[in-house]
Amino acid sequence: MAVDVAAHENSRVARAPGLGRLALLLFALALLAGAALALADVYRRAASDPKAGQDARNVCAAVEAYRAGLDPYYVKNLKADGWLSFTYPPAFLDALSPVCSPALHIARDRVWLYPLIGLAAAVLVAGRRRLAAPLWRRAAAVALVLAGLSGFPWTYQTGNIQWLSGLLLAGFLASLRWADDDGASQRLQLKWYFAAAVLGLYASLKFIELPALLCLLWLPANFRERLKLLAFAGAVFAAIFAIGYFAYGDLFSTFVASLQGRIPDQHSPATEGCNVSLYCFSKPFAALATNDAVGRGLTSLAIYAGLLALLAWPFLKRLGTRRSALAVKIALLLWYLVQPRLKQYTLFDPAVILAALVFELPVLAVAILGVVDVLAPVALQLSGVGGLIAAWCQAGELLVSYFVVVAAAGPAALSATPAAAPSP
Repeated sequence: MAVDVAAHENSRVARAPGLGRLALLLFALALLAGAALALADVYRRAASDPKAGQDARNVCAAVEAYRAGLDPYYVKNLKADGWLSFTYPPAFLDALSPVCSPALHIARDRVWLYPLIGLAAAVLVAGRRRLAAPLWRRAAAVALVLAGLSGFPWTYQTGNIQWLSGLLLAGFLASLRWADDDGASQRLQLKWYFAAAVLGLYASLKFIELPALLCLLWLPANFRERLKLLAFAGAVFAAIFAIGYFAYGDLFSTFVASLQGRIPDQHSPATEGCNVSLYCFSKPFAALATNDAVGRGLTSLAIYAGLLALLAWPFLKRLGTRRSALAVKIALLLWYLVQPRLKQYTLFDPAVILAALVFELPVLAVAILGVVDVLAPVALQLSGVGGLIAAWCQAGELLVSYFVVVAAAGPAALSATPAAAPSP
């Protein structure tokens, strides 16, 4: 089991100077205030921005088209005000139907529903199982979920389905914590399989998240058991697409065509331009190396693989072969850092991971994360900086956070003995 730094902090809190405890609490309150300012700013700008909530309207338009017997993967069938296509597996058309119902219409009621969704993710990460943790850690975790890396503010602004992705990821992290608290072998295995199922469902929402399942290889179990968990998560992932193939008929074929960009004159992830990611960062350098299209592609992949190895090396060197729930979280964080299609709202997911890590890192690391991932993005957002500058700043914040976490979570933090826990 991984050490929960916060659990050992309470045993020493009485010896800590009162001024230090007050400073930590004030710092956490500043983080919460920053998060509140970020969400208030999104609410203010949304009132005058016709594009605000466009993704949510698009999802509900797809659900309504499906109910009307139309193919929701054709943009022409969507009664939405944009050009976006619906790019999620057919099974999610029925799964999302309740949130697009007249009683609870997420596109119409986005203003109040999205903050509640963010709080629900925060409760999963910093909920009942974390009540023993100091109040300032719980407050910092909530602030990271709601404003970390500007991920949730972007989700709130666009109405993107990333809210569901973040909720599922928070559920996976919470189930890891439940399993970590259980010493009974049989119950522990069941909880790990539950966590693997949630992760498989999470990855099925967006096909590009499939490599995230590899983080299960860092669970504290023997190699055979880890392979079983990986296979089980993969089976859940595949089951969502199998349901789409067998239960939704022709919709599945148009879903695949939409993903591949084979439906003419409409939006597709396959035809989107480059965004802020290491893969896109490698493309200009590949273009300098060769003019041949195939050569550029291979060179770009080689540069991307080199950057991936360079970033993975500190994690592998620092943590070695030690396996724990903490290592699983850091492996997930690494995946987001190297993800080839990193959107600004996608950063809601690494913010959720960082919030979970708040309970397992020393005070200095948490303070750095608070400044880099909450206060700096909020200041950037309130200053009105946007576009590529803001996007690259977010990517830079994620990069700094990754190295802070890896540096703070060495072998001592992975030890199962309380004495090895980092000092609060």
